[in-house]
Amino acid sequence: MRSIRDGRLRVVVPALAWGGALVAAYGVGRGWGAAGAMAVIMIPVAVAIYVRAGRGTDRAAMMIGGGADERQALIRRRAWALAAVVMYAAAVIGGIVVIALRGVGHWSSYWPFALVALAWAAGYNAGEAGYGAAHGADYVPGADM
Repeated sequence: MRSIRDGRLRVVVPALAWGGALVAAYGVGRGWGAAGAMAVIMIPVAVAIYVRAGRGTDRAAMMIGGGADERQALIRRRAWALAAVVMYAAAVIGGIVVIALRGVGHWSSYWPFALVALAWAAGYNAGEAGYGAAHGADYVPGADM
């Protein structure tokens, strides 16, 4: 019998939880008929994630997390960093486009972009403080990456 410690379920369960939250939000906002169709689509996606996480590849080891070696952990860290930069750029560009199309007076149009950009900035500053200045004067930025 496989347990959560095995790893594959540690990938599938959060994916199903986030998908369930998405289905619930869609159901509340748009109606439960279409939300039911989204829930049916999520089942094959969860199965695909489960199967992919069970393969003996680098990507599967990185998905599971516990089985990743140092090289795979470095790849994952760099991928997260790139994803954060892309997310921040998309939020800033999206906010600029909305402001250009609707003007500054439409706060309801661009606040989601501002929220994402501010969350990124807060996380970056917290990481810089936690991993940079706290290490002391002999810390070399980027040496641990």
